[in-house]
Amino acid sequence: MQALRHLFNRMLGQLHHCLLARVPFDEAIAFPSEPQAAATATA
Repeated sequence: MQALRHLFNRMLGQLHHCLLARVPFDEAIAFPSEPQAAATATA
């Protein structure tokens, strides 16, 4: 149950960011297939 809550909170945060920044949702940035890609995307 905690995993689902974490996933929902993450997706809700991404939606919030997209709405505030007025940028389209990009699944490749939100859910990268490689762990290192996530570290460089957030930095």
